Amino acid sequence: MENETYMKRLKDRLQIEFKKQDRSGVYGYTQRSMAYNSNRIEGSTLTEKQTASMFETGTLYVDDPDMIFRTKDIEEILQNHSIELFDALTYHNKDMYIPIIEKNCKKDKYDYFNLAHQALESNVNSWNLGNILIDFIPYSKVDIDNILKCYKKLHSKENRTSIHFQITKTLVLNNHKLAKELLEKLVTIDDDFIIPHVSAILVELHNSNHESQHNTIINYLKNNNSIQLQCAISYIQQFNFSDEELKKVFELFKEKVNISNKEIDRELLYSSYDLIEKGYEYFSEILLLYIDNDDFEIKFNLSQILMFSAEKYIRKEWFRKLFNSIIDVDINNQNISSNIESVLEKFLKIDDYDFIKEFLYKWIEKGNLSSTSSKNILSSFRHEFNEHKFFSKFVTESLVYENNKLHKVLVDLIDSDVALDISVLKSFTFQDYLYVCRKILGYFYEFNTINTMIFSILSVDNLSIETKQLVTNILLNYLGKNYSYDTLEYYKQLDDIKLNNNEKEVKDKVVNVLEKRNQQIKELPILKELTPSSQQNRIISRTQSIAMNKAMNEGEKDSLLSSLFSKIIIRYGKGSFFERNGNFTDVMYLQSYSHSITMPNATRTHPVDHELERYNFRTAPKGQ
Repeated sequence: MENETYMKRLKDRLQIEFKKQDRSGVYGYTQRSMAYNSNRIEGSTLTEKQTASMFETGTLYVDDPDMIFRTKDIEEILQNHSIELFDALTYHNKDMYIPIIEKNCKKDKYDYFNLAHQALESNVNSWNLGNILIDFIPYSKVDIDNILKCYKKLHSKENRTSIHFQITKTLVLNNHKLAKELLEKLVTIDDDFIIPHVSAILVELHNSNHESQHNTIINYLKNNNSIQLQCAISYIQQFNFSDEELKKVFELFKEKVNISNKEIDRELLYSSYDLIEKGYEYFSEILLLYIDNDDFEIKFNLSQILMFSAEKYIRKEWFRKLFNSIIDVDINNQNISSNIESVLEKFLKIDDYDFIKEFLYKWIEKGNLSSTSSKNILSSFRHEFNEHKFFSKFVTESLVYENNKLHKVLVDLIDSDVALDISVLKSFTFQDYLYVCRKILGYFYEFNTINTMIFSILSVDNLSIETKQLVTNILLNYLGKNYSYDTLEYYKQLDDIKLNNNEKEVKDKVVNVLEKRNQQIKELPILKELTPSSQQNRIISRTQSIAMNKAMNEGEKDSLLSSLFSKIIIRYGKGSFFERNGNFTDVMYLQSYSHSITMPNATRTHPVDHELERYNFRTAPKGQ
């Protein structure tokens, strides 16, 4: 009974490892052992370790420097275990395996397309196989039926990659007869797996054999057959067409826009971009025809193209029109938002402030960019923008702009304390100053952030008495009461030498008033009625801790870092280490990290009134 259970578990394990092509366990050991012993019976001189190396790395090494490998040993590996080679050889080892193939496969050819098909059936990595197959092709027997069978199987495993095109290109290169025969077979098949292969043959006939395929491509483009259209469009950039021939293609491209076929639309977009890259920039007109298309996949493909082409075409009018056309897309999709972010970073590099400002304003107004989403999806751009010389200007102009959506997003765009821009402040009226101050107090919470913005107003020369009084009042009666200690300490440490007259005057007043006020407060008796008991303090602390943990857990759900890394709970010990290449790393000791902010006094003394006040600041219109 015990043996039966053991054998069942062993069989199950072998099947699991076989399906996953996991060669680190029992399956891998069995394969290596059988290969070694079977070849040993035939007289092979390869060691067990060398045989294992062939399967695992695609390389051979010499245990004894004087040892000479027999060609026959390598031939037997190729003959008896050719299927496994597609799994054992990795693409980066091609410099090692190409000489072996050249030396041993010229004499006795095998049908590597058939072997590749069998390997795909056993779940060999299709990407590696495709790349390796290209190198085997010159030494392979040619059977068109086996080629087609391999193509179809590879398509089911590895769709939408260039490897299909490259395989057929290699196969028919300088083989005019095979190209014709294979093409005749392919065009009779109504299946999209043929697309890259038909295209590859037409390209090689046109470019290498100098047989013009322009009329064939034109006929395909005039047709409404989806497969023929994709054959004509997908690899159009590979044809060495003349300018005149491409203009005919361009006109037919325009006719095929928005024919309600997503595959065709996709190919039109990317092929047009490829032709733009080749110097035919008038194909940008094809891209512009999709501006008003609201389909999400279209918008995503446009965002991809914009990301690819930003470096080269960012100053082009057509590029900017396309970029502005994707502001209303669902930015919660990580892929498209990352593309938008990447393009925005490119605009930062060329210091195009006006375009960035206009784009963000439109995005916030017409799209669904919100405070929450901006913090999640614009992390990289936000960091770069905060460091940019124009950021202060953007913050100042945004605060004075009457748009609550913009103000909400602005809060999460700001990573660090930022002073308001003097050049913008100089154009402000008193009503502008009042409006901006209200927005700062209504939307921002941390002392340093509020203080830096408010105090920076005093850097403007010839500031009106009314505005100066406004700033002084905020520092004394809002910051001075809600953040009394921080306010006093900050202004006490300011160096008079570095201050202008406005700043020095207000600083002196703030220090004098707050010192007197704080002294008066210290002299007041402590009211026992307002002092919580130790039990009440514990309850409050416990409640706050539970709320904080809940907030952290909720935050981790949408965290990009949490999705990239596994969370490991360490129950005991002071540090951790791990094994790497048979050695243990140094111990990494646990460190504590903390961040603290000063809570406004009003959140404890009169929280409801405080929040109502902040709400009124946020909603107050300019001029009141």
